[in-house]
Amino acid sequence: MEMQRLITRLAEYVPQNLKAALRGEHGAPNRFANIIHGFLNRLPVERYPVLSCGGRLKGYRMRVDWNIHRAFVYDSWEPEVTQAIDKLAATGMIAVDIGAQSGFYTLLLSKRVGAGGKVIAFEPLPANFRMLEENIRLNNIQNVIMRRDAVADHSGEISFHFPVEEASLVAGPLLPEDEKGEFFVNCVSLDDFVSHENIRPDLIKMDVEGAEGSVVEGALTTIRQFHPVLVIELHGVGEQPRQHPVPIRLQALGYSIHWLEERPGTSHIVATWST
Repeated sequence: MEMQRLITRLAEYVPQNLKAALRGEHGAPNRFANIIHGFLNRLPVERYPVLSCGGRLKGYRMRVDWNIHRAFVYDSWEPEVTQAIDKLAATGMIAVDIGAQSGFYTLLLSKRVGAGGKVIAFEPLPANFRMLEENIRLNNIQNVIMRRDAVADHSGEISFHFPVEEASLVAGPLLPEDEKGEFFVNCVSLDDFVSHENIRPDLIKMDVEGAEGSVVEGALTTIRQFHPVLVIELHGVGEQPRQHPVPIRLQALGYSIHWLEERPGTSHIVATWST
């Protein structure tokens, strides 16, 4: 782990513009970056180390998948989204992190809203939830509530597909008892959760691998009543991202859409109340 800690410390001194150049357009690493990543992935090191974070999360620690999620501690993960959250999240806010995975955005939101704010983090995949719990515990975070639920257009149960074909969606090691394939998880609509907990969300970050339409439909009362800012990863956008039904739906509700990035497959938007 000492080698990983050294590499992580050295990465803090790499300028952000160089990190961006290595990352390449739309997250497509260039040849030199691929050589570096290939070398780092072949090192005889711990697969899931606890490492000190740099950049926005300096002073925090995270357990990460060394082969897939090193960017969490390098502060080079989704720069357009992290910059947007820097601008949008403020002290005292209530933020909701839907699809929290191992907690990178949960930690960032927790830091931004401060002790007077609150973050509610939803993550239904057991392997991810274990990593989320540990990363919150590692940093002695007191303003985060963790929920092992999916968020959907209704409350009850929902079929969940284990992402076997997408390793990057699984944050941590699997246990023998972890279910794979199709299984059911508890789910809750955001409207039901907000009503039951009597909260007023100010900001909602959403990364739910294509289920964002269902989440929005289950949050219509919350959206109409409280007008939270929405930071959403859109999936399945095809060649015409602006035809995705979620931003069209939000515009019809009175939101303005700012595109953080537009590309086939996955895009990010910020939706803000405009009326």
